[in-house]
Amino acid sequence: MNPNINKIDLLSNNSLDLSKEYWDEERNEKPKFRFDLGLELISKDNKALKELAEFKQLLNRYPNLVKESSDILSIACGNCWLEFNVLSSKKYNSFTGIDFSYHRVHKYAEIAASKIIQNCNVIDLIYGDFFNFNSEKKFDVIILSKAFHHFDEPLRLLRKLNSMLSEDGIIFIMGENYFLRRVRFYKFLAHFPKLILRKSYRDVSSLFPSYNDLFPPSYTKGDINYSYRDYCDLFTRSLFKHERFIFKEKPSTQAFILKK
Repeated sequence: MNPNINKIDLLSNNSLDLSKEYWDEERNEKPKFRFDLGLELISKDNKALKELAEFKQLLNRYPNLVKESSDILSIACGNCWLEFNVLSSKKYNSFTGIDFSYHRVHKYAEIAASKIIQNCNVIDLIYGDFFNFNSEKKFDVIILSKAFHHFDEPLRLLRKLNSMLSEDGIIFIMGENYFLRRVRFYKFLAHFPKLILRKSYRDVSSLFPSYNDLFPPSYTKGDINYSYRDYCDLFTRSLFKHERFIFKEKPSTQAFILKK
């Protein structure tokens, strides 16, 4: 069964200029997408395969989660390669993917759907800002892969997700930055010489470093690094229970499963 694919545009009349953002670099991404689709050799250390294996491991904890009536939402879905591959053997009602990148969600995600997806009725591919997306539908599975740490308003995001999640639904937050103990220790040791030698560092740091002192935001990548305490606080304030999973294979990441 071939799904009915709908492409929805929420940004065509928006004044936001995204033309210079990294996700708009279609020329650089085209070879990677062909690589992901398996049209070229995939090496054993490919990051996409690692991410795929981790998602399958998490989803396998809930073998009866995805049903024929299930509605699935992926935020910052990109080309949907990950989601469609993990769900390729499942039957479900609908898939909704939303992303800021026009070529990822309206061009490459459609190609991925036509090559991979067989058991879904409706696929909605939305070009736009998640905060401008509203749906009367309650989603049974919500996916954020390598996305949560890019949001400037995580609490607002989580509260919106809570309102869109079905009562027995599950949220998968994956690909979050995780720093191994030895990395945290080296960063801690490096803090004190910088505190002594660099006035600019002293002006913004305390004697005993906070997590954000050791792992400041990356403005080039748009990454915000949260401590585990930060995550716990955000999840609690948005009324979620959570489980945490750590994947130490390089690049080390962590994932969370959220429930109401």
